[in-house]
Amino acid sequence: MRAPARVSSSARGSRSHRRSLHSRTSACARVPSFVVLMALALLVQQCRAKFDPYELNGGLACAVAGRDFAIVATDTRMIGEGGYQLLSRQRISDRMWMPQGGDDQPDLSQILSNGARSDVTNNSASKEKISSSSGSTSSLFEDYTQADFVSHDVHEPCPVWIASTGCSTDCTALKSTIQSELTAATYFGHSKSNDARQVANLLSQFLYLRRGFPFYSFCVVSGMSNDGRGGVAYCYDAIGSYEQVAVATGGTGRHLLQPILDQTFSSPASSALNSEDVRTRTMREAPSLARSTHVHCSVEEAVQNIVQGYRAVAEREIGVGDSLVLSVTQCIGTANSESEGDSTETIGRRCRILVVPLKEH
Repeated sequence: MRAPARVSSSARGSRSHRRSLHSRTSACARVPSFVVLMALALLVQQCRAKFDPYELNGGLACAVAGRDFAIVATDTRMIGEGGYQLLSRQRISDRMWMPQGGDDQPDLSQILSNGARSDVTNNSASKEKISSSSGSTSSLFEDYTQADFVSHDVHEPCPVWIASTGCSTDCTALKSTIQSELTAATYFGHSKSNDARQVANLLSQFLYLRRGFPFYSFCVVSGMSNDGRGGVAYCYDAIGSYEQVAVATGGTGRHLLQPILDQTFSSPASSALNSEDVRTRTMREAPSLARSTHVHCSVEEAVQNIVQGYRAVAEREIGVGDSLVLSVTQCIGTANSESEGDSTETIGRRCRILVVPLKEH
């Protein structure tokens, strides 16, 4: 029987060497692909985490509707990422605007710059005068008035106002979109640019159309109704759901301002924030604003309540401050109706822009 051939030690060494080289090359071929896949996965996760098209730029908007007036207000502070970066102290172009647009409706910044007292927020003497008069409701409009829109005919009502807060770029895009669409709808007779209800419905539709990639904008709408029912106020969320209310708020510090205004406007002595009657009345006894679309007070008291509410929020919220801009639309005259005896009808409306200084952090 033939004996098996013996393999020399050198041949065995060469075979083991080739086998080790093959295992090393195969391992090296597998490791780079695994590392590349892991690197790509981490890169995709980082890109997803960094892609954030929204930035909260602050701003607190408010709207109040009364029997014969409508008020919309907003502050002018614009903050950056994190809330500790101050980008602007006088941001107003995309905070409060008229949806009508066009050359015949100037921007609010133009109205304030053309006003007789456009330096009210920069003049220390004016600031002291406004601060000292905050307790008197009779001289509020004399101290705060910036510009007037006077209409002597009830069929030519004052413009509707929209206040938007949140992401500044989205507010600017929303302003441009609403103004262009409303201009086209008015031209073709599909809508009226001075009807607050139609403007509110149009704004809701466009916010809802962008629900997949929504405008990061929280809006309130204020104006006078054309059917003689007084002022109207609407509040919105970012995807177009809206509601007509007596007091609407939105934006940074909304959770602070809303309960303050609800309490002051729901009490009969709404202008006295610290009165004994307000502290002792229960919410069951006070009229509920949730079931009403109008506040029961004068326009002077409403302005004072809003100013005091904003000043309280500015002390506690870093994203609110610098200046408060209010648009006050009010019925300015009545006349006796010959057909109805003692009944009266409105013969004109007036819209005034007020600027009040707030805390500068």
